Amino acid sequence: MISRHVLAWLGVIGIAFDLLGGLYLAYDLLGGRRGPLRTITRAATYALVFTAFYTAGFLVPFGPIAGAGLGTLLGIEYGQQRGEAIGLMFAVLRGAVFGLAGLALYGARFGLVFGLCAAGGLVAVYRLRFSVARDYPSPADPKIRIAVALAQAVRAGTVAAAAVIAGAVTSGHAGTIALFAVRLAVVSWLAGFAVGSSAPAVESWADRVPARRLGIVGAVLILTGLLTQSVQYWVVIFNLRVG
Repeated sequence: MISRHVLAWLGVIGIAFDLLGGLYLAYDLLGGRRGPLRTITRAATYALVFTAFYTAGFLVPFGPIAGAGLGTLLGIEYGQQRGEAIGLMFAVLRGAVFGLAGLALYGARFGLVFGLCAAGGLVAVYRLRFSVARDYPSPADPKIRIAVALAQAVRAGTVAAAAVIAGAVTSGHAGTIALFAVRLAVVSWLAGFAVGSSAPAVESWADRVPARRLGIVGAVLILTGLLTQSVQYWVVIFNLRVG
């Protein structure tokens, strides 16, 4: 039996793929190399990676919301001027992403407290020089990768602690929230370290990728979106149960 919520999320994900694919195909209309597509390319790539990790760890709806939000913020952040105020703003936005994902998973009260605690915790660790912007993109040097791994562990632990606090304040299911927090710490660290390790290659690719290749990527994304959206129709054709 397939859940109606899963079918709805597949439709949303399919629309997102179609949108990204259309942006890639509109490379020239968006100004080519001088247009905003470089930022869009980075944001889309990081969003796909983060979404893959978080969806594998938490499924829908938490995975796609957290992954797409965090990846998009990272891609946009690289296009901004560095500065403490900007970094703290992105820390708050990342907390809001976790809060929104938590809301979809455990309800409005948990999401609100989780988002506020995550934002506050990330602001605190960012002021201690553990911000994402200090890590990415970093040269592929073993010592730098160790530093990136440690910084990501601090951020992942902060978000997990925020989940525990939110669970204690808003929910009586302490055991369930504790397991969620542990999973969140592991998935966040793995996703962050994977992106941190691959960021130099992604940045170089986003700067140099030819327009024709972007068109191919766009076509693949649109095809993926159409296939994802078609699941709901195959369910009807084959008379599969929907709950």
